Amino acid sequence: MVLNKVQVSVESPIQPITNSNVKTMTEDSIRSAINRQAHAYFLTYEMSKRAFAKGFTLVEKDSNVPLKINDKIQKDIKQVLKQYIHGIGAQRAYGHSMFTLQLNEEKLMLQSFEPRDYQIDVDNTGNITTVETTTYLPSGLQAIPTTYTGGELDNTYHSINIPARKLQAGKSYLEPVWEVIMAMDRLAIHSLYFVIRVGAGLFVYEIPADQISDTKFMNNLRNSAQTISADNAVVIIPTIADTEGSAKSDFRIETSNQPIDFSAMLGFYEKYLSTRTGVPRLAFEGSVTGVNIGSEINESAFMDALQQIQDDNDDELRWLIKQIASIRNYALPEDYDILHGTRREISEVDEVALMQQKINLLATLLNNAKLQIDINEAQKLVGIKYAITELEEIPNDGINGQQGFEGQDSDESDPFGNGNPESTDSDSEIPE
Repeated sequence: MVLNKVQVSVESPIQPITNSNVKTMTEDSIRSAINRQAHAYFLTYEMSKRAFAKGFTLVEKDSNVPLKINDKIQKDIKQVLKQYIHGIGAQRAYGHSMFTLQLNEEKLMLQSFEPRDYQIDVDNTGNITTVETTTYLPSGLQAIPTTYTGGELDNTYHSINIPARKLQAGKSYLEPVWEVIMAMDRLAIHSLYFVIRVGAGLFVYEIPADQISDTKFMNNLRNSAQTISADNAVVIIPTIADTEGSAKSDFRIETSNQPIDFSAMLGFYEKYLSTRTGVPRLAFEGSVTGVNIGSEINESAFMDALQQIQDDNDDELRWLIKQIASIRNYALPEDYDILHGTRREISEVDEVALMQQKINLLATLLNNAKLQIDINEAQKLVGIKYAITELEEIPNDGINGQQGFEGQDSDESDPFGNGNPESTDSDSEIPE
């Protein structure tokens, strides 16, 4: 049977989402959003970074014992990890991306490509027959094309996010939340307009109708408005003569008495994003303000989201490990596990606050006479151990050198030198 080759267009994975009030979703608009909108970047490239930046360990199957080649693999991975993270980020953003791996003068070179920088040919069963990539030099003036066919295809990997209708194409991770991301982008822009045009005041001119056609008068009026503030909107209201035969002239600044709570609107959109993506809202706030996630529940949900990314891209990582082992002639077992280095990043302040909350809760449970809860049961509920220690009175002679703590005779092991005749004043001094 002869299989016909089908060329897949670079622009095929992104199906335009059109709405009269929303920017059409194309690769260019996605690229613009990622470069300029914090939430779009966070859901794609930043989430990829959080999931993989801490590395991983290769261990024996169903065991925590590292593979013998783990250290060698780690050394090689350090050379290519940033490109791997970038490629997964591009896959999440555009629906799919391409990896290529080469050895150049004993140095591994992993490249990741956005859809605009590569093209593939597939047969009618979906198998890739040719990969063409384009690499741009730092100057941006020269493009280097590379073609992979036959056995060379082993050094390429087509990474797909959510499979689309077309063969070897994927859907952008941003597609389900695109309208919300665009709304948040516009919210940021229009909050500025609100402050300038409404918060700072709307200039209202009332002038006689016959002066509207007076070019000199209108130019002076325009210059006057710009002198006050070029950013504020200006409204000109023509007036007609009243019963006394004179037209009204007036100028005033109108402001809004009902301010809009933009933070509440932003919070509403972030809740929506959290519902659709599974990423806790506090993570989005951290992406904008640079703070850590602040609670154990949110931290756990965030770790779940990162683990999902790791699981979804397990094939990509295993391809990379396999190719490195093949190039370096490492003895890689057929079956092994990958333990990712992602860990909770609760700050010291958060840890102290969380512990204090647990202590307060435990105290409340134990001091509530109506509950009459057992101390052991309270410990299980709160998650911390609690014990009462009765302190015995220490005799004075235990401090004065005759006896050590709990009535034991002092000897040379006395750390304070209280009962050690060989100790000197300098031995017992506590440094400031």
